[in-house]
Amino acid sequence: MNPGIIARKAQALGEDIKEMESIDVMGAYQQAQTQIKTNRRRSMYNQLMRYAAFLTIPLLLSSLILGYLYWGATDTEEKYAEVMAATGSVIRYELPDHSVVWLNSGSTLRYPTVLRKIIVMLN
Repeated sequence: MNPGIIARKAQALGEDIKEMESIDVMGAYQQAQTQIKTNRRRSMYNQLMRYAAFLTIPLLLSSLILGYLYWGATDTEEKYAEVMAATGSVIRYELPDHSVVWLNSGSTLRYPTVLRKIIVMLN
């Protein structure tokens, strides 16, 4: 072998070794670890957002349905009860709210069966 070729190969090998020694292995390792942690956080955040979106849709729909049923329900037709006093009699009648009504002969009392507010019609 030619001594010049060996010297060039040795010099090229020395330059390669210097280049490898100049690489900051710890810095690259720290940078890789930081990138991995960032990716994990981002992945966890994205997963939580998916869960939140998945749970929000049924919650929103059930809230809308329950709100409609609670506030949007139309009032049903009220049913009334009637009490009539026969001719020549006086009747004492107690309403469901425990109030007492006296009816004279020929009088009629009409009141709603479900007493939300007191509306009494007396003839």
